[in-house]
Amino acid sequence: MQADILIWFQGLFENFQEFFDFFFMLVTACGEELVLFIVLPIFYWAINKEVAEIGAIAGFAAMTLNGVVKDVCAIERPIGTEGIRFVEIDNFLVDTVHLKEGSYSFPSGHSQTSSVLMFSLASYYNKKKLWIGATVLVLLVMMSRMYL
Repeated sequence: MQADILIWFQGLFENFQEFFDFFFMLVTACGEELVLFIVLPIFYWAINKEVAEIGAIAGFAAMTLNGVVKDVCAIERPIGTEGIRFVEIDNFLVDTVHLKEGSYSFPSGHSQTSSVLMFSLASYYNKKKLWIGATVLVLLVMMSRMYL
């Protein structure tokens, strides 16, 4: 069933693959550890120390929990599955080239990290625009993980 969903989802974008390869690469970067290691310190020094601290604690807790749940669920990536397109990206933002068959796909660390960070920020400031922005960004990151 997982393969059928991915084949259907990737098929939605097949006429514009070059654009969506680039778009979803940028979106998926929002869930990379790079966010924690670059954006949070900048946020800490320049904007709001308390929010950055909450984000760091929540982000690192989410990454730790994600690793445990991946090992418990043990759902392998569908790399090499017929009909599923694997997008190879190797740059400073995103690296899919080093993913391999046998590594686990669920739960998505990118989706979990972006959810924790974005919703922590929205919760702290409790502004409608932040809640909407966080929701849209998290949904896009989730989509990017299915696409890439």
